[in-house]
Amino acid sequence: MFYKPGEDTVILVYVDDIFVDGRKKHMDAFFKVFQTRFKTTDVEWLTEKTSLDFNGIIISMDDVCIYMDMQPYIARSLTLFGMDCDDCEPLRIPMYGEIIHSPDLEKKLSVADAATFLSKVGVCHWIAQSVSPTTKFTIQRIAQHMASPNVGALKAVNDLLRYHKGHMHSGLASPLFDPNPPVGKAKYALYVDADNSSNPEIQNKGKGMYGFVFGYAHSDEALQLVAKAGKRCTKV
Repeated sequence: MFYKPGEDTVILVYVDDIFVDGRKKHMDAFFKVFQTRFKTTDVEWLTEKTSLDFNGIIISMDDVCIYMDMQPYIARSLTLFGMDCDDCEPLRIPMYGEIIHSPDLEKKLSVADAATFLSKVGVCHWIAQSVSPTTKFTIQRIAQHMASPNVGALKAVNDLLRYHKGHMHSGLASPLFDPNPPVGKAKYALYVDADNSSNPEIQNKGKGMYGFVFGYAHSDEALQLVAKAGKRCTKV
């Protein structure tokens, strides 16, 4: 991520994809220079009628908010893993019970099943890092078994995918305008969660597992605008 303070322009680079946020005149100048040096596809612009797909993240907007969700990515992943059938019912919460609590769940996976497990972990990690911070703790628990995958870990990641199946349109939203923006120390928000070392699994070694979300804070008025807009938006 690069930031140009004189223009208040943010440039996000992920492998061969570039996302730019700022005033249009500054973005036009950036792309003009950039495209003289590199051969690229045409620039796509975010509007109320045109959404953007940035590495599986669908970015859209209306007159109130900017939204991010991963519905198409989740749907493609479920199809890839054969979990788009009626027998694979969506789940209400991302994690059900302990990963290891019986000899059956402790059994090691075959080479093929272990490879599938790692692929599913990668998918769920990307969703958690992008638009689903509430599943970070769950995928962190599951990922601790990547070195030695077992039946319980595979069940847990399948449960998480079934949760995403039932919440494909869930995502993040940010107001375009804050009627009463916080200032000073109140301008930023930091949320930290901990499980108080409640994970008894051997590989965790009694450590506490933490998760945090950091970003701009919004006023109560802005949050009310987001909540109202989210109810009428099918993508959130």
